[in-house]
Amino acid sequence: MIQFLSDRIHFRLAAYVLFGAGALVAVGALAALFALSGSHGERQGDEVTTEVSRELAGVTQGAVEPFETYSRALRTRQLFKSVEAPKPAAPAGPGIEQLAQHLAFTGVVQLDQLEAIINDRRTRQTFFVRAGSSIGELKVVEVTENRVVLSHGSERKELYLQ
Repeated sequence: MIQFLSDRIHFRLAAYVLFGAGALVAVGALAALFALSGSHGERQGDEVTTEVSRELAGVTQGAVEPFETYSRALRTRQLFKSVEAPKPAAPAGPGIEQLAQHLAFTGVVQLDQLEAIINDRRTRQTFFVRAGSSIGELKVVEVTENRVVLSHGSERKELYLQ
């Protein structure tokens, strides 16, 4: 039984190599296989086996590696690795966390729109911003009574009232 399975695996690998070697050779080998299985009913037995052996001998000589070569390759590859969509490229330079780490949302002013009061602890500046305005590279997306949403490229960060 083990020998049968081993022969079957070698035969299948040889068929893959034949297919890769060229369409004409593959078609010839497949035609011989159909004749072996009796699907045509024209020739059977030793005559067909001899013909297949001659065809395979000319093509596979030196073309098929030992089974261990393929076995080793299969053990090292991840055959069932999930394919994920590529992640969007991060903006070049510092990320939103670094750009917003020194900012503090300290209050809200109600004019015609809500304006947030944001203090820059590093430069000791105070900004009055509304949705659509910017603080350096950061864009203000939304201002509510208790939070401000900032964006940088595709990244977003929320600052909460302190």
